[in-house]
Amino acid sequence: MSKKHKILHFRDGCIGCGACAAVCDQYWGMEDDGKSFLKGSRLQVGASETIYELEVDEVGCNSDAEEVCPVQVIKVKKITVNG
Repeated sequence: MSKKHKILHFRDGCIGCGACAAVCDQYWGMEDDGKSFLKGSRLQVGASETIYELEVDEVGCNSDAEEVCPVQVIKVKKITVNG
């Protein structure tokens, strides 16, 4: 089993401050609607809100993005992958 990380972006709650993109532009950017987006992520199917997710081997600067988000819509979770 190997450990990976899942980055979750609860986009509905985003206020568009740009802090995540400022500290982690490798993974985060800003959309035309003023909200941030997680580069390379996919929309979580079946969720009752707009949640984007991305699996990564290393957290990198995403932990910084999670920390600086004033509305806490970025979550970094450890996951275990079989194989």
